[in-house]
Amino acid sequence: MDNKNLNVSCDSDFFTRFQCPYCNSEFKIENSFFINEEVVYNICCPYCGITNKIEEFMTEENLKEFQSELENMAIEVIEELFEKTLNNAFKGSKFITFEKKKNTFKKKKVDKAVTPDDMHEINIKCCDINIKIDSYRKEAFCIKCGESNE
Repeated sequence: MDNKNLNVSCDSDFFTRFQCPYCNSEFKIENSFFINEEVVYNICCPYCGITNKIEEFMTEENLKEFQSELENMAIEVIEELFEKTLNNAFKGSKFITFEKKKNTFKKKKVDKAVTPDDMHEINIKCCDINIKIDSYRKEAFCIKCGESNE
């Protein structure tokens, strides 16, 4: 089976929206952060400085997107296994043939969340990470190490 990628909505600068489960403030992280890091388990809220598992910071919209995409991936895997199983079961049969029809199972429509360009970008110098925060904020905690960037 091939590796599959989950896609999540981002703004025009390729920043993904997150929301702190503690202070409910929203911020965005540049998608390159997730590509450059091996695995991201925890992040720190740039506003209140509290760290938690990254999935706790996912917005409701992004969670709905992920769920729909995961369900569609599961359907693809089931279709592949179903086709292989039936092909093997009737291989060499003179009386029964198997032909897969396209889209045997119905996939969900993935509604992409609208991610407006509504925040300003800052660079967190300690770990060289770009994030976006509300325009009234000038400083933030580093999402990686938690250090205050004043």
